[in-house]
Amino acid sequence: MTVALAIIAASVSVGMRDVGSAVARHRPDPPPFESAVASYYDYGGASTGACGALRADGVANRTMPCGLRLTMCAARCAPATVDDRGPYVAGRDFDLSLSLAQAIGFDFGAGVATIRWRQR
Repeated sequence: MTVALAIIAASVSVGMRDVGSAVARHRPDPPPFESAVASYYDYGGASTGACGALRADGVANRTMPCGLRLTMCAARCAPATVDDRGPYVAGRDFDLSLSLAQAIGFDFGAGVATIRWRQR
């Protein structure tokens, strides 16, 4: 009887490990992308550095918390971090650093473009 209980206990233990590892490998779906109007800035005085040091992957937003990590997309996608306040022009949601705008393939022709974004 004790041997039978030991075998059952061992099989249950192995089974639980398998279930736990399968659950640990599942990643939740990322949030959907949202559309926004964005412009870009160069560090030549257009940014305030309201959140501290300005970053190459920096983006300015009026309401999002400093340090929030985002994914920004135009022709390509790239990671970004909220590091400034702005834009202060009506109808714009984000100001992208020049290097971030280049990384995502921002259309510089009009200076303003519709982009997609989501929180990481």
